[in-house]
Amino acid sequence: MSHDLRIPLNAIHGFNEGLLHEIYGSLRNQKQLEALTHIQSSSVHLQNLINDLLDISAIETENFKLHFEKVSLHELVKPASIITK
Repeated sequence: MSHDLRIPLNAIHGFNEGLLHEIYGSLRNQKQLEALTHIQSSSVHLQNLINDLLDISAIETENFKLHFEKVSLHELVKPASIITK
């Protein structure tokens, strides 16, 4: 199932990147750029949802391995403190 979802989505994402970088020719107006930007953000959002669903499926079938490691809480929170300043 993951290939059935990811391969077409990767194609959409890749072609959209090409259009954004104007490798097929220049964009004619701002509306085209806005549409491509929306396609890009939507495809990334959809890919994240698919990954989450596949992770949930793996967890439910007990095929998901957790890897524990020590992390610094300060380092995890530091980027958030930059945003609030």
